[in-house]
Amino acid sequence: MAKQDNKSIFSEWLEKLQQESWQLELLISGLALFGIYESQDFLIELRMHAQNNSEDLTRFTQNFFIAILGIGWKIFFINLLIHVILRGLWIGAIGLRYVSQDIDYESLNYSEYFTTMLKKRVGGFDDFIEKLERICSVLFAYTFLLFLLFFSLGFFVFQLIFLAVLISEIDGGMAIFLTICLVLYVIIGLIVFLDFITLGIFKKIEEKNVNKVYGYIFTFYGWTTLTFLYRPLLYNFLDNRYTKRLFFFSIPYILIILLSSSMFSNNNFSFFPPEKVGLKFGNTIDRMLYEDLRKTYLTEVEPRVSKRRQNIRRIILNKYMNDEDYLEIFLKMSPTDYKLVEKNTDLEPYWKSGFKFTLFTSDKNEDSFYKEGKGILDIEIDSLRSIRSQLKKSKSGVKDSTILKAIDIQTDSISENIKNKRKEFKEKGNQFEEEKQIKTIQAFLDLIELEINDTEIKDDLDCYFFQHSNNDEKGLLCLYPMDSLAYGKNEVYYFKGAFDEGNSNNNITLKIPFYKVRSYN
Repeated sequence: MAKQDNKSIFSEWLEKLQQESWQLELLISGLALFGIYESQDFLIELRMHAQNNSEDLTRFTQNFFIAILGIGWKIFFINLLIHVILRGLWIGAIGLRYVSQDIDYESLNYSEYFTTMLKKRVGGFDDFIEKLERICSVLFAYTFLLFLLFFSLGFFVFQLIFLAVLISEIDGGMAIFLTICLVLYVIIGLIVFLDFITLGIFKKIEEKNVNKVYGYIFTFYGWTTLTFLYRPLLYNFLDNRYTKRLFFFSIPYILIILLSSSMFSNNNFSFFPPEKVGLKFGNTIDRMLYEDLRKTYLTEVEPRVSKRRQNIRRIILNKYMNDEDYLEIFLKMSPTDYKLVEKNTDLEPYWKSGFKFTLFTSDKNEDSFYKEGKGILDIEIDSLRSIRSQLKKSKSGVKDSTILKAIDIQTDSISENIKNKRKEFKEKGNQFEEEKQIKTIQAFLDLIELEINDTEIKDDLDCYFFQHSNNDEKGLLCLYPMDSLAYGKNEVYYFKGAFDEGNSNNNITLKIPFYKVRSYN
């Protein structure tokens, strides 16, 4: 009895709360809308970070979930904006009703035909307010349902692609087994999806054996697609005729959101060349290829810096109008370039590439020079320590001061020898490290062609490892003396081949004009 009383009290509280929920809805919608709008920066940062620091499956995984977040951003922003507008209209309608009450069609003095038609089609003002209330009340929950439905679909597709990539990386019986599993997972998943869009066609079958089998399938896919998290919300939509219509609208709505960026175009500059073509022949000025133009645009033209910030291209010059003694050239390196260096040279990387779980292990890669050298050094030092230990033990039975002094001299000499060997190894390590860094810089330069006015300049560059301030892009900062260049227009030519040599479409060709001008300082 107490349970029923508690349930009754809770139900009454919910009834009262839902009548007053519009205030909470409006407050949360406004705050959420502001937060979602501001989160554009975060999504841009994530996307740029993935482009600069990831490759292969890691980059695909990051980009996939960033894309899901991007679609979710659109769903929340559009729906919550509509919610705030309609709730504002609802409040305005209530305020108008306080002054004007219901619509008095008779006082409008229209003809009988139009009076009857308007009463039938427009209805009363209270009906209008009620329709607004119903839309606003359900729109908040519908927004979350839409995102969760899309997330489940995206998570399912991600699993399929992940399994397909995994199968492509292995051979033999395991690959065949996983392929069969993937095919079955897709086929049964389509059956579950069919049941979903038909509002439970398989759940309506009365056969107990079918119910039991499908029950296991339904539970399994509920976990793999995370639909178990929002089923109460989903079924509460489906048990009402009004909200069920919104559910049927979900699929075309998600498709519209997905295709919205490619559905329409508006370009009134029909003779303005594509950026890639213009940059290839040096007839386009891109502010992201010049440090001074980039900073001017971000700080003076566009106050919301991160909204317009982009990853810099493969190369960026310090100035478009250059009056300095040196031309600064930043050469951006991508994860693909590091693979090429590892493939084309005998250099060993500093870090283990790719995504690593480093809670218990390090992602640092120890060069074989240090591994082998430390092994030899440890053997030599252990041998010397053993001799030193034996000499120290031999002192216990010796009373002759001359012999004791000779033993002390020997032990001190061994200690000094150990110290010298460590110092020598450290010096060799420093020399090796310096040579390795020079070779690494040269290996990166060997991946590109770099010319000024048709003259190769790589041999005349002073290059240093550098992390750019734009978005922490890693690469080389190179200096080239300007005294060999004529005043006026000069042109940097940059070419970078594709990682896959057979795919020439991914080759990068840039011609970057700049001007050498006189300094008036």
